[in-house]
Amino acid sequence: MTESKKHHYVPQSLLRNFKYDKNKIFVFDKKRKVSYPSSIIDAGSENHFNTVVRNGERLNFEALFQKNDDDLACLVEKIIDNRNTHCLTVLDKEKLLSVVVVQIIRTKMYRTSMKSVSEQLMRQFSEKEWDLDLEIPTENDVRESSLSSYKYFKSQMEAISGKVGFLIRSNTNEDFIISDNPITRHNTFPYGGVGLSCHGIEVYFPISPNLTFALYCPTIIKKMNSYVVYQPESRTKTLYQSILKGIDTGVPVTLGKTTSKFLNSLQVSNSSRFLYSNSKDLFCNANEIINKNPDLAEVKTQITVGEMGKAPINNKMPDGEWVVIHSTHDHHMFPVFNVSNEIGDFKFSIKRNNDIEGVLSSMNIKEISLFKNGSEVSHMKDVRLEFSIKNTSELMIKVLHKLDFLNKIIASKKEA
Repeated sequence: MTESKKHHYVPQSLLRNFKYDKNKIFVFDKKRKVSYPSSIIDAGSENHFNTVVRNGERLNFEALFQKNDDDLACLVEKIIDNRNTHCLTVLDKEKLLSVVVVQIIRTKMYRTSMKSVSEQLMRQFSEKEWDLDLEIPTENDVRESSLSSYKYFKSQMEAISGKVGFLIRSNTNEDFIISDNPITRHNTFPYGGVGLSCHGIEVYFPISPNLTFALYCPTIIKKMNSYVVYQPESRTKTLYQSILKGIDTGVPVTLGKTTSKFLNSLQVSNSSRFLYSNSKDLFCNANEIINKNPDLAEVKTQITVGEMGKAPINNKMPDGEWVVIHSTHDHHMFPVFNVSNEIGDFKFSIKRNNDIEGVLSSMNIKEISLFKNGSEVSHMKDVRLEFSIKNTSELMIKVLHKLDFLNKIIASKKEA
């Protein structure tokens, strides 16, 4: 039996949904800034991409993806034909989540990230003149590591299983595109990360030029519901009502007039190098983005190793002092003042507000962070809050451990 040579990191069945001819698709090379037609079989692939060498023997694990790719083809066809997520059975939904996790792990970006992070660390070690016996992983090392990462599949599935899935439709004047790293992640909250377990995470998976499958953190849906109930009529409220209805009915929804532009921009910024579509015209926006952000022309990783010994700066956070609180099913951010952040004496004040006070008093807090000008200067887990009314406009809050014996130990050390 002939061993396969051309290995796909984007399944052919998915690419076919973006074809412009029988077996043709347009490709945009971000690095060279050129677009060209390609056969489906040549797009989203690399020779021997899923091959490793062990003890001098070449091992091909491309066949391991066949069941996954078959499931993807059937599920996506079913969704497109019905234009509704309610056509999916419980088993279908489980398979779809599995497909998403596998697609995240199998891309080139996943592999180049391993090498890029190692290079960033080595560079810092060298600058500090630390003589450590470390080496940059070889291409075969990276492939081996990528294959072994599937042992974390179960934890990835657990992280994604609680998300709320729904369909998003493209704007009438602009179709969706796809890339060599098709599943993108975004977080609207300034303190939010893009890990699958992060509060506020949004996951987007284009499955055709007109449809994207989305997965939202349930805390987003909770905040949308709250907004719809308590806020006056507005465009935002109408948009949230539409999304919530789409989730309930299974029909595709819009995220507004810039739906396609927003989701396509995520494909541009999150892809390694190549974009795919059914029209060359859809790459115009990609060119503009790359001209403004040349670093996006070829992306090796989305992970930046911060400088050792320094707290990383979150450029999305506003200036000033802010507290971010996470419970199991919710999260909030608000400005604070009169902050004391000594060991055993973490306290701050907020302006009195019935809504905020109600939220804080009812939260079972998992963790709390203090940010100052974008830098996280304090972080505690498993805490409780102690309230003290200073005056009619100020509420002082002290952060304590849930376990009282820890508070007593800290207090005794402070007194000593």
